Amino acid sequence: RDCYDDAGLAHEPVTIVIPLSGRSHLWPVTRDWLESQTWPRSQCRLMLIDNSHSDSFGVIVRHWIAASDYQDVRYIRSTTGRAGMADEQRTGRPEHDREVHRNVAGLYNAAFRECGTDYVVTIEDDIEPPTDAIEQLLRGMGPRVAAVSGAYPHRDGSRYLAWQGDVSHERWYLGPGHGIEQITGCGFG
Repeated sequence: RDCYDDAGLAHEPVTIVIPLSGRSHLWPVTRDWLESQTWPRSQCRLMLIDNSHSDSFGVIVRHWIAASDYQDVRYIRSTTGRAGMADEQRTGRPEHDREVHRNVAGLYNAAFRECGTDYVVTIEDDIEPPTDAIEQLLRGMGPRVAAVSGAYPHRDGSRYLAWQGDVSHERWYLGPGHGIEQITGCGFG
Protein backbone atom coordinates (compact mmCIF):
# COMPACT_ATOMS: atom_id res chain seq x y z
CA ARG A 1 0.00 0.00 0.00
CA ASP A 2 1.11 3.54 -0.60
CA CYS A 3 0.15 6.99 0.64
CA TYR A 4 -2.48 7.31 -2.10
CA ASP A 5 -4.38 4.34 -0.67
CA ASP A 6 -3.55 4.85 3.03
CA ALA A 7 -4.57 8.52 3.05
CA GLY A 8 -7.62 7.99 0.84
CA LEU A 9 -6.37 10.48 -1.74
CA ALA A 10 -8.75 9.03 -4.32
CA HIS A 11 -11.52 10.84 -2.41
CA GLU A 12 -9.83 14.23 -2.13
CA PRO A 13 -11.11 17.34 -3.87
CA VAL A 14 -8.59 18.91 -6.26
CA THR A 15 -8.50 22.43 -7.65
CA ILE A 16 -7.46 22.59 -11.30
CA VAL A 17 -5.95 26.01 -12.05
CA ILE A 18 -5.45 26.96 -15.69
CA PRO A 19 -4.24 30.42 -16.68
CA LEU A 20 -5.46 31.20 -20.18
CA SER A 21 -3.21 33.48 -22.22
CA GLY A 22 -5.76 33.94 -24.99
CA ARG A 23 -4.00 31.81 -27.57
CA SER A 24 -7.17 30.75 -29.35
CA HIS A 25 -5.43 27.92 -31.20
CA LEU A 26 -4.58 26.31 -27.82
CA TRP A 27 -8.06 26.53 -26.27
CA PRO A 28 -9.40 23.41 -28.07
CA VAL A 29 -6.58 21.30 -26.59
CA THR A 30 -7.23 22.66 -23.09
CA ARG A 31 -10.98 22.22 -23.50
CA ASP A 32 -10.58 18.66 -24.79
CA TRP A 33 -8.33 17.74 -21.86
CA LEU A 34 -10.85 19.17 -19.41
CA GLU A 35 -13.57 17.10 -21.04
CA SER A 36 -11.55 13.88 -21.06
CA GLN A 37 -9.57 14.06 -17.81
CA THR A 38 -10.57 11.26 -15.44
CA TRP A 39 -10.65 12.79 -11.94
CA PRO A 40 -14.29 12.72 -10.76
CA ARG A 41 -16.05 16.00 -11.57
CA SER A 42 -17.67 15.99 -8.13
CA GLN A 43 -14.16 16.25 -6.66
CA CYS A 44 -12.95 18.98 -9.02
CA ARG A 45 -12.88 22.69 -8.45
CA LEU A 46 -12.02 24.32 -11.76
CA MET A 47 -10.42 27.75 -11.84
CA LEU A 48 -9.89 29.33 -15.26
CA ILE A 49 -7.91 32.58 -15.16
CA ASP A 50 -8.53 34.44 -18.40
CA ASN A 51 -5.59 36.75 -18.97
CA SER A 52 -6.27 37.10 -22.70
CA HIS A 53 -7.38 40.75 -22.64
CA SER A 54 -9.89 39.64 -25.29
CA ASP A 55 -13.65 39.89 -24.91
CA SER A 56 -14.26 37.44 -27.75
CA PHE A 57 -11.94 34.81 -26.23
CA GLY A 58 -13.69 35.24 -22.88
CA VAL A 59 -17.07 34.63 -24.50
CA ILE A 60 -15.81 31.34 -25.98
CA VAL A 61 -14.51 30.15 -22.60
CA ARG A 62 -17.64 31.18 -20.68
CA HIS A 63 -19.84 29.48 -23.27
CA TRP A 64 -17.90 26.23 -22.72
CA ILE A 65 -18.22 26.63 -18.92
CA ALA A 66 -21.99 26.98 -19.20
CA ALA A 67 -22.22 23.69 -21.10
CA SER A 68 -19.59 21.75 -19.11
CA ASP A 69 -20.31 19.08 -16.49
CA TYR A 70 -18.00 20.65 -13.89
CA GLN A 71 -20.03 21.53 -10.82
CA ASP A 72 -17.64 24.06 -9.25
CA VAL A 73 -16.11 26.50 -11.75
CA ARG A 74 -14.53 29.88 -11.20
CA TYR A 75 -13.87 32.09 -14.17
CA ILE A 76 -11.54 34.93 -13.29
CA ARG A 77 -10.93 37.69 -15.78
CA SER A 78 -7.46 39.10 -15.22
CA THR A 79 -5.92 42.30 -16.52
CA THR A 80 -2.40 41.40 -15.46
CA GLY A 81 0.27 42.18 -18.03
CA ARG A 82 -0.73 42.74 -21.62
CA ALA A 83 -2.19 40.77 -24.51
CA GLY A 84 0.27 38.53 -26.35
CA MET A 85 2.93 38.56 -23.63
CA ALA A 86 3.03 34.76 -23.39
CA ASP A 87 4.20 34.40 -26.98
CA GLU A 88 6.80 37.17 -27.02
CA GLN A 89 10.45 36.22 -27.48
CA ARG A 90 12.21 35.98 -24.10
CA THR A 91 15.72 34.89 -25.01
CA GLY A 92 18.15 37.76 -24.66
CA ARG A 93 15.49 39.98 -23.08
CA PRO A 94 16.03 39.71 -19.31
CA GLU A 95 13.71 42.63 -18.47
CA HIS A 96 10.88 41.00 -20.42
CA ASP A 97 11.62 37.68 -18.71
CA ARG A 98 11.37 39.36 -15.29
CA GLU A 99 8.11 41.04 -16.33
CA VAL A 100 6.64 37.67 -17.34
CA HIS A 101 7.77 36.09 -14.05
CA ARG A 102 6.20 38.94 -12.02
CA ASN A 103 2.91 38.63 -13.91
CA VAL A 104 2.82 34.84 -13.64
CA ALA A 105 3.58 35.04 -9.91
CA GLY A 106 0.75 37.53 -9.48
CA LEU A 107 -1.71 35.28 -11.31
CA TYR A 108 -0.79 32.18 -9.33
CA ASN A 109 -0.66 33.96 -5.95
CA ALA A 110 -4.17 35.32 -6.53
CA ALA A 111 -5.40 31.87 -7.61
CA PHE A 112 -3.89 30.03 -4.65
CA ARG A 113 -5.67 32.33 -2.20
CA GLU A 114 -8.97 31.17 -3.74
CA CYS A 115 -8.33 27.44 -4.19
CA GLY A 116 -9.97 26.06 -1.07
CA THR A 117 -8.55 22.55 -1.47
CA ASP A 118 -5.41 20.91 -0.10
CA TYR A 119 -4.43 19.65 -3.55
CA VAL A 120 -3.96 21.94 -6.54
CA VAL A 121 -2.99 21.05 -10.10
CA THR A 122 -1.73 23.88 -12.27
CA ILE A 123 -1.70 23.44 -16.01
CA GLU A 124 -0.46 26.00 -18.51
CA ASP A 125 -2.65 26.39 -21.59
CA ASP A 126 0.10 25.06 -23.87
CA ILE A 127 0.54 21.77 -21.96
CA GLU A 128 -1.58 18.68 -22.58
CA PRO A 129 -1.14 16.23 -19.71
CA PRO A 130 -2.35 12.64 -19.75
CA THR A 131 -6.04 12.27 -18.93
CA ASP A 132 -5.19 10.56 -15.62
CA ALA A 133 -2.59 13.17 -14.62
CA ILE A 134 -4.28 14.08 -11.34
CA GLU A 135 -4.26 10.49 -10.10
CA GLN A 136 -0.68 9.98 -11.31
CA LEU A 137 0.47 13.10 -9.44
CA LEU A 138 -1.38 12.20 -6.25
CA ARG A 139 0.16 8.72 -6.35
CA GLY A 140 3.54 10.47 -6.02
CA MET A 141 2.55 12.08 -2.72
CA GLY A 142 3.91 10.83 0.57
CA PRO A 143 4.52 11.88 4.16
CA ARG A 144 7.80 13.59 3.20
CA VAL A 145 6.72 14.98 -0.19
CA ALA A 146 5.83 18.68 -0.43
CA ALA A 147 4.84 18.72 -4.10
CA VAL A 148 4.76 16.53 -7.16
CA SER A 149 5.21 17.81 -10.70
CA GLY A 150 4.86 16.14 -14.04
CA ALA A 151 7.81 16.84 -16.29
CA TYR A 152 7.01 19.29 -19.02
CA PRO A 153 9.18 20.95 -21.62
CA HIS A 154 10.60 24.45 -21.53
CA ARG A 155 9.17 26.61 -24.28
CA ASP A 156 12.38 26.20 -26.30
CA GLY A 157 11.74 22.43 -26.42
CA SER A 158 15.30 21.44 -25.54
CA ARG A 159 14.91 20.89 -21.80
CA TYR A 160 12.45 20.28 -19.00
CA LEU A 161 11.50 22.81 -16.35
CA ALA A 162 12.97 20.81 -13.48
CA TRP A 163 16.32 21.20 -11.81
CA GLN A 164 18.57 19.86 -9.11
CA GLY A 165 21.01 21.75 -6.95
CA ASP A 166 21.31 25.44 -6.16
CA VAL A 167 18.85 27.50 -8.21
CA SER A 168 21.64 29.95 -9.06
CA HIS A 169 23.43 27.05 -10.79
CA GLU A 170 20.47 25.37 -12.43
CA ARG A 171 21.14 22.03 -14.01
CA TRP A 172 18.20 21.43 -16.32
CA TYR A 173 17.12 17.94 -17.23
CA LEU A 174 17.91 17.39 -20.86
CA GLY A 175 15.72 14.36 -21.29
CA PRO A 176 13.00 12.44 -19.54
CA GLY A 177 13.80 10.77 -16.25
CA HIS A 178 12.65 7.40 -15.01
CA GLY A 179 9.59 7.11 -12.79
CA ILE A 180 9.57 9.42 -9.80
CA GLU A 181 12.76 11.36 -9.11
CA GLN A 182 13.64 13.80 -6.37
CA ILE A 183 14.32 17.32 -7.66
CA THR A 184 15.15 20.65 -6.07
CA GLY A 185 12.60 22.69 -7.97
CA CYS A 186 10.46 22.93 -11.04
CA GLY A 187 8.15 25.14 -12.98
CA PHE A 188 4.55 24.53 -12.08
CA GLY A 189 2.75 24.68 -15.35
